[in-house]
Amino acid sequence: MPHLTLELRTMIEDGLNQRLSLKEIAEITGKSTSTISREVQKRRTVWQKGGSHRIKNRCKSRMVCIKKYCCPIGECNFPRREKCSTCNLCNQHCSEFEEEICASLSHPPYVCNGCKKLLSCVLNKKQYRAREAHSHYRKILCESRTGINITEQEIRKMDEILSPLIKQGHSIHHVLASFPSAFIRCEKTIYTYMRNRLFEAKIFHCPQIKRRRFRPTERTGYKVDKKCRINRTLSDFYLWMEDHPGVIAAQMDSVIGTIGGKVLLTLYLPSCHFLFMFLRDWNCAGTVADVFTYLDCTLGRDLFQKLFPVILTDNGSEFSNPTALEFDSCGVERCRIFYCDAQASNQKAEIESAHRFIRRVLPKGTSFDSLSQDRVSLLSSHINSYNRVSLNNQSPFDLFKLLYGQNALTQLGLCRIPSDKILLSPVLLGD
Repeated sequence: MPHLTLELRTMIEDGLNQRLSLKEIAEITGKSTSTISREVQKRRTVWQKGGSHRIKNRCKSRMVCIKKYCCPIGECNFPRREKCSTCNLCNQHCSEFEEEICASLSHPPYVCNGCKKLLSCVLNKKQYRAREAHSHYRKILCESRTGINITEQEIRKMDEILSPLIKQGHSIHHVLASFPSAFIRCEKTIYTYMRNRLFEAKIFHCPQIKRRRFRPTERTGYKVDKKCRINRTLSDFYLWMEDHPGVIAAQMDSVIGTIGGKVLLTLYLPSCHFLFMFLRDWNCAGTVADVFTYLDCTLGRDLFQKLFPVILTDNGSEFSNPTALEFDSCGVERCRIFYCDAQASNQKAEIESAHRFIRRVLPKGTSFDSLSQDRVSLLSSHINSYNRVSLNNQSPFDLFKLLYGQNALTQLGLCRIPSDKILLSPVLLGD
């Protein structure tokens, strides 16, 4: 039924008091006759007040009844020689009482508003009052939007699957995508249940949706080649991409643990959302070049150029020797390097977003000195086995395998992690 305002309900009450038909009221309010009819029948209230100075006897037989002595002795002050039908307590004590219902209430307008006999009638009445009707409507509206429409057993079954995986670092979406047949509510509703503390896992176990960017103090690093940006700016990158249609640029960045300690080099493939991670002992240009040499030898030149034909990175000092990255030891070109604008991480937003998975396991400020490449590869395997919305709930690992084959992943020590075994919390790399 369409929602009615207090103003419209007041118009309905005034129309009923003026003895207008429901059709006439509908024309005045601009609503359909059926809407007015349902509103009146649903919101009418019982009014038990009888006629002024009249005996409130509502029995069908009150006009012909001759019964006496219905009340217990001592309870009624009415002369016992009189008929009980003339007593106000008759309806309470008579075993043969049958209430008379006004026939006018069974057909339009269904209420006693405007009735000529309203002041003299002793029967129970039904009236439509705008303010009471609106209060009743607001109460029903509020109650319908509070609470949950689910049983404790259903909550328990969902909790058995959801909470353990949430505590392992999974998001609610990932759990629902991995076990779609195990849940009877949508993702948004599950989030609501989580905020209402209906599950063992709490909202703080879920990965943060938004995180305030950390703003470190300004530091300048040593530039191996201070002219490294010449012909490698973002504008040059766009021109190169126009000349090479169909090529998808990879993205490169560093993830720092503690200043002066081990760092991670990350390479991201937007084509399949795959994130490569390599541990470096020192955040310098030489260690980045060593990683490129390792990849070139391990994957082979053909696959390397297929994965990393062109790379977009930031202006960090560790990337200030592009020649060592673009060319091998024999001077043969293997890729192209281009740089984003200064302080414009949004120009390679995909890899910045992928770093959030790393920070679930290695929060900012965590030292990487105790890590080894095998443990970093384990972390990469867990991250790349995680289903993504943008991949139609498939994992980067599956898509990479489809596009480039399994052999490259095996050579780099990466393996597919089952969905229910994925762990994205500090426990994964804990001692």
